[in-house]
Amino acid sequence: MGKNQLTKLVASGGIVYQENGGNEFAGDILNFNATDNYMTISGKPDMPCMLNGVFVKGIEYDINSGEARPSEQVGVGIMPVKE
Repeated sequence: MGKNQLTKLVASGGIVYQENGGNEFAGDILNFNATDNYMTISGKPDMPCMLNGVFVKGIEYDINSGEARPSEQVGVGIMPVKE
């Protein structure tokens, strides 16, 4: 029998992602590309994105390097920043 392998995942309706001692982000839609090991998170006016306590328009996350960066910063957030 053949093996199934996840190549793409889309989650919508509100997502929250937390790493133990690492990045935290939230948004409306998460797109995961397993081939590139890369995630993008997008928001909308009633559910904006938040990256490590800061509101942003979107998030780009390279899982291999652990680098998460905003696609464009919006303003000050309310989530506590991990130190």
